[in-house]
Amino acid sequence: MTVDSRNRSTDPSVTAQPTYLTEPVAMIGIGCRFPGGVDDPASFWRLLWNGVDAITEVPASRYDVDAFYDARPATPGKVMSRWPS
Repeated sequence: MTVDSRNRSTDPSVTAQPTYLTEPVAMIGIGCRFPGGVDDPASFWRLLWNGVDAITEVPASRYDVDAFYDARPATPGKVMSRWPS
């Protein structure tokens, strides 16, 4: 196989893959506070691996969503979604 000046294959049968598919990923640190019972890196990975949709309404224990929610976009001091994700 030959390569060009950018170290790319010149063989037309070789299909280039986007970098994000071939480069390794390093997780340097992680804090887990997600819906769906995710409270550690292992459960976070299972959620991602299984394609789980864990979007939920803001828990009452976090803050009073009714005090901050307003469906009208750009209302000062308010959020326009009850679903924070």
